[in-house]
Amino acid sequence: MIVPRVLSNLTQVLDFPRFYQLWQAPFVAKKLRPFLAENPRGVEGGKVVVELGCGPATNAGNFMQTRYRGWDLNEGYIQYARRRCPSLLFSVGDVTQPVWFDSAGSVDVVFMNSLLHHLSDTEVQQVLGLAHEALKEGGEIHIMDLVLPHQIGIGQILAKADRGLFPRSLESWRGLFSGRFETVSWFPYTLDFFGIQLWHMVYWRGRKAL
Repeated sequence: MIVPRVLSNLTQVLDFPRFYQLWQAPFVAKKLRPFLAENPRGVEGGKVVVELGCGPATNAGNFMQTRYRGWDLNEGYIQYARRRCPSLLFSVGDVTQPVWFDSAGSVDVVFMNSLLHHLSDTEVQQVLGLAHEALKEGGEIHIMDLVLPHQIGIGQILAKADRGLFPRSLESWRGLFSGRFETVSWFPYTLDFFGIQLWHMVYWRGRKAL
């Protein structure tokens, strides 16, 4: 099919920050819609926020008043992020390893937007385990990620053509998220473009039990 082939070629240029920014621009606000609805005043200033898979500072503007640090494996993204938001901290690192927090119980919020579908189930569990260790009691984790629909259609084609090798069904996501955290919110949503449903997403907000 032509569409998957074109999308596959497109993913090869998305490692370049400017191309990635242009590709994401129409959908950034829509991706964050559930997070912003749940946090209409943003994250309280002074809170320690860690964003895993921060990309080229796509979401960092929402955390300007916090003690923010973004992590990504793509060095080009991090260099771009530092230029874009010089007042915030950005680092290169493998977020499946305990390199992204200074000590257990030191983080108020862990934020991930479209990261985990790039990771295997084992790696997802590693990241969630580290997040649980890093968070303070009562700290929260916010995850938005790609869903693989059961029905054949453009949403399924886009999910399979994405750079991430592990798009999952809602049921699979629910199984991965259960266990370590108290679920505060959980719901699926879609990213539309001129009325056409393109990407299917899920939002999960969890809390480390007191």
